[in-house]
Amino acid sequence: MKKKITFIIALIAIGHISYSQATKSNGENAATQKANSESVIIEPEFANTPMWFDESDNTLKNFERPAVNQSASLSSPFSANMYIAIAGMTSPTRFNSQKMPKIYIKTTSENIDPNTVTKFVSFVISKKKLQREYLVGKGGIGGVTSTISTISIDFKKVKPGVYEIIFLSPLQKGEYSFAVGDMNKNATPSAFCLTIYDGHDNAQTQGKDAKGRPIVN
Repeated sequence: MKKKITFIIALIAIGHISYSQATKSNGENAATQKANSESVIIEPEFANTPMWFDESDNTLKNFERPAVNQSASLSSPFSANMYIAIAGMTSPTRFNSQKMPKIYIKTTSENIDPNTVTKFVSFVISKKKLQREYLVGKGGIGGVTSTISTISIDFKKVKPGVYEIIFLSPLQKGEYSFAVGDMNKNATPSAFCLTIYDGHDNAQTQGKDAKGRPIVN
């Protein structure tokens, strides 16, 4: 009888030890996962450079960084439209409108309001010129009038000087860019371009490059 009791007590002790070890292991795994998630770097390396977060490998990725040109076209014998132009009718940086990634930007100083240096704009596609255009001004006999129009965005502070960019409304299918710097008619800002395609579209059939060739992801 004593042997049976001793055996039962031993089993209970072993079970308790196994449970304690399993609980400790699960706790350590949870702590490790939490540490790993907290160690993900969400701070862009360079200031004034928006980057998007790729959840597949927990890294920040670049947007298209095209050359930005200024162009003008006559709208009448006495007036002209002035554009910021980017070669190619679509961007190689493409996102499903239903699956937008998180986007971050770092300012040059913790005291700088990101709204003052970063804007978000929508392009009009010129099929004739095979380029994306953004109207910045109209000129005529009476002078030049600014036509700058931006899409409202907000900035959520992640840490001092680092912000997540928040879209206040869902983005529709089209060509867009973050414009960093002065956007007036006499300046050329840095552009960080992206294409938004509808969730029901085939991403591989969207748009053409600067030479009119279809872009395939």
